[in-house]
Amino acid sequence: IEAEKFVRAMSALNRLKGVRLDEADYSFSIMYYHALVLHGMGHKSEALQVLRNIVKIRPQFKSAVTLLSDWEN
Repeated sequence: IEAEKFVRAMSALNRLKGVRLDEADYSFSIMYYHALVLHGMGHKSEALQVLRNIVKIRPQFKSAVTLLSDWEN
């Protein structure tokens, strides 16, 4: 993501979505990175919606809360 290789990052995230994840925090991290990739690819409204979903369910996810605040302003 940092190298702005968003298509490769999206492909990797999509592969992870099919994997059974035992820890909820891991799933929310994948969603968070999915939002970063969407935003980087120019899909800003979709990225915001992903972050809103995270924050609604997991308001203690500080990175998502902060990023959502930054992107909404």
